[in-house]
Parts: sequence; structure tokens; C-alpha cells
Amino acid sequence: LSATPGITTAHVDTRRPVSLRGPSDPFYILQWHLRNIASPGTDIGAEVAWSMGFTGAGTIVGVVEGGWELTHPDLAPNYSAEASTPGGAATSHATSVAGLIGAVANNGKGGVGVAYDAKISKLVYGTSSQTAEALTHRNDIHHAKNNSWGPSDNGTVWPISAVEKAALAQSVHGRDGLGTVLVWAGGNGAYWVKDRADYDPFASSRYVICVGAIDDDDDHAYYSEPGSCLLVVAHSSGGPGAGDKQIYTTTAAGAYTSTFGGTSTAAPLTAGVVALMLQANPNLSWRDVQHVLINAARRCDPTDPSWTLNAAGRAVSYEYGFGAVHAPDAVELATRWHSLPPERSYAASVPVNTAIPDGTAEPVASAAFIPDNYLVESVEVTLNVSTAYVGDLAITVRSPGGTESILTKTRNDPGDNYTNTVFTTRRSWGERARGNWTVTITDPVEGDPATWQNLTVTVHGHCPSDVNRDDELDILDFLDFIEAFGPCNGVRAPCYGIGGIGADYNRDSVIDVLDLLDFIDDLSSEC
Repeated sequence: LSATPGITTAHVDTRRPVSLRGPSDPFYILQWHLRNIASPGTDIGAEVAWSMGFTGAGTIVGVVEGGWELTHPDLAPNYSAEASTPGGAATSHATSVAGLIGAVANNGKGGVGVAYDAKISKLVYGTSSQTAEALTHRNDIHHAKNNSWGPSDNGTVWPISAVEKAALAQSVHGRDGLGTVLVWAGGNGAYWVKDRADYDPFASSRYVICVGAIDDDDDHAYYSEPGSCLLVVAHSSGGPGAGDKQIYTTTAAGAYTSTFGGTSTAAPLTAGVVALMLQANPNLSWRDVQHVLINAARRCDPTDPSWTLNAAGRAVSYEYGFGAVHAPDAVELATRWHSLPPERSYAASVPVNTAIPDGTAEPVASAAFIPDNYLVESVEVTLNVSTAYVGDLAITVRSPGGTESILTKTRNDPGDNYTNTVFTTRRSWGERARGNWTVTITDPVEGDPATWQNLTVTVHGHCPSDVNRDDELDILDFLDFIEAFGPCNGVRAPCYGIGGIGADYNRDSVIDVLDLLDFIDDLSSEC
């Protein structure tokens, strides 16, 4: 070919072996959670995401805590004063969290953060109103906020103040309506008191990403709390046995630690990956981020018996949520993700007014019917139960498709009464909402009679065939989809055709007749 007139040069187009050149920071080698040399693949995959060009540039991630060391040489260059709140006192914990998100790369000091080009802010919590202020402060510019804190890990269901609950809900209005993404540590009380993330009203809120922990063996960290609200897991410390690795990051006094851990690590690693995703696609909403994380999650510890398939065929686990956060897949999916239709919600309230048999395994069940047929994202169960000891009660909810979610187990919790108490499950993600959602309560411990007054089941999700995102299902959705599908048929996603509508309806990366058939099937079933 090179001798052919008109051809200047020719070569065999082959892919040569390459090495990824990670950060030059002297102790990056200790950050196995970013690149695990000893066990390749059992890490968050940071180097591959960085090589794709995503380092968190242009994003701001807040650290909601007591305050971190703003002058730390590995953090100071990424400090955002305009996004921060005054006050607070620097702690080693918060400084370690900040470093996991945004420690500077290639500066000859320590290690790096997973989003080393992101800006990080200081958001000081405290009283209920101070915490609410931290959660709502400058949400116009915050892309995400990390929360490596929560109620005491003692197995009790904690209350949440009205102002804090409102602040969580208000987060969805950040970033011009796309939402500030809230990331929350799932808690460390699994081993000692059999605590569950479900008992924490912050971590179990549908507005947050609840994160559990796995260790360097890629399996469940012994302290990480299980839960129906758990969305994903990320790497953190192992132990307590010899040889179990801990986490290297920044700490107070301009220093570093190699013994950080807990779900306090898993959460900021996830928040950092969220920053990479929002650099890759700034148009992701808070709901889009949850969908991308779930769809890109890696199934860690695949032989663990906690894994099960929900009624939508999606693998889910009480210990792992939908799997381990994997940065390369998350950013790749983010680049071709088309935004979700508007959120749909339906609340069904049911009077019960029934005594729960005391000291037996005999259950009391009540069903709430949801008439709409949209795809489920999260489900909230709101309960009113009078009892002198809520720890006696075991509560589950079963979806119309048969997926069970444990909301509470019998435990040592001396609290009295559930009063408009909300429990959240994500385990039915992707199932259809229509049908009876059955809540069951048992009281196997004798001595504290309980009466169940009422319940409300609220199912949140979206209607996939609302392709023009006008919150109505009509002929316009059909016409708009056909208009988008035509020029995209046979093309790899993303292809938006005309009008910006994603033609990859089933999100399998290929636009073909299956997308058209799935769309027609959903439209004919009223969603």
C-alpha cells in the first residue's frame, strides 16, 4: 500500500502493550483501594478511570463533618472557600475523609484522592439546624456531599428531626434542579450489636446513596451493616485478623495514616467516583447517578449466599446492595446515559388497628395496593405501631413480584412506639410497582404487647415509555420515540436521534429492534 500513488504512509493498525502511569506521589503504592497490585481487580479501578480523562475536574464535593485541616499540604490546593461554611474544628477523621476524595496528585507528597482534581469544601455539622444548614449550603455549586457519620451504631432505630429530614429532601433541587448527590456511610455496627443501616434515618433515606464496605479480599467487611436500603459497597479496611489491609490517607497535623477504615472510607471513595461521573456527564440528576452506580456495579464475592435475584432479575444482597462501585464502568456508562423520565410516586395508606400476637411467631400482615405500573426505584414503608419495646418487632415488606425486604429484626432496642417511622428498601429496584405490597410484623418476644395502627407504602420510580419527559403517556411519546429511533437504528449508544431522546431504550448499548419492541410493550402496559 505504501507504494500506491496517493498513499503517503501505511502501517499495521495493531494495539501495543501499554502500562498505565499512575500518580507519582511517593505513597500511592500503599493505596491498594485505588489499584490493588497484589490482587488485581479487587479495587475501585481508579487508574483506568483516570486514563479515560476523568479526575473530578470542575466538580465540588463537600465533606459534612466537624471540620478538616484546610492547611494540610495535600489538601489545601483543592480547598473551596466559596463552598464552605465557617467554624468547626479540624479532626483527623474528617481530614482522612477529605483526602480520600481530593488529595492532590503528583505533588511529591503522600498519596492521592480518587477525584484528585475535584474541589473539596468544609461543611460543619452539629445541632439539627446546623446539620440541616450543612446539607443545604450552596447546593447550587456542590455536585456531591459526603457524610461519613451517623447515629450511634447500637442497633436502635433513631429519630430524625423535621429540619434535617427536610434538608435531605431539599438536596434534589441543587445544581439547577439536577440535585446535589448525598453519599452516606452505612454504619459499622454489624459485628457487635447486629445493627442495620435500615435503622439510620439518614443512611436509609431515598435521597442518599447508602454505602457499605468490603475489604481487600473483596468480601464483606465484618463491621459493615447490612440493610434493605443499601445501594452499593466500596473498599475499606479489613480485619481484625493479621494481614488484613487498612487504608492510607491524609490525617491531622499535615500527616498521613495507614490505619483508616470503616464505612467512613467506603463513602468518600464513592463520593469521589460520583465526582468522576459528573465530570463525565454534568447533566446526570441525583436519580441518574443512583441508576448509573447500580448498573455499573461489580458483583463482588459472587458465591456469597446473601446474593439473590429480585423480581426484575437484578442481583441484590443485604450485605453488598447491588455490588461494588467500579469507577471505569461508572464513568463509561455516565458518558452515554440519557436522563430519566420524571419521577413518579404513589402512596397507598391502609388502616390496620390490629393487636400483634405477643410472644409468638404468628405474623400480622397488611397489604397496600399500588395501581400504577411504573418501574420501581425505592419503596418507603411508614408505620404507626404502639409498643413499649420496638426491639421485639420483626418487620418485612414483600413486593408484588415476591421480593422480600427485611426492615427490622428482633433486637435490643428499648424505644417505644413507631410514630410515622419511615423504612426504605431498594431491593425491588427495576420491578413493576403495580400490585399488593405486603407488610408483615411479628412479635416473637413475650412481655410487651404491640398494636399496629396503620401503614403507608409509597413507591417511587419512573415510567420508561414517557420518552419525551412530559409526565404524560400519549401518542406524542410514540411519535417522538419513532423519530429518535429511525436515524439511530443499528448505531451504538449514545444516539439521541431528533430532540435529544435516547433511542437505546433498553440501555444495552446497542440501538436495534429490541428497543422498539420493548418500548411498544411498555407503552401498551401503560408504562
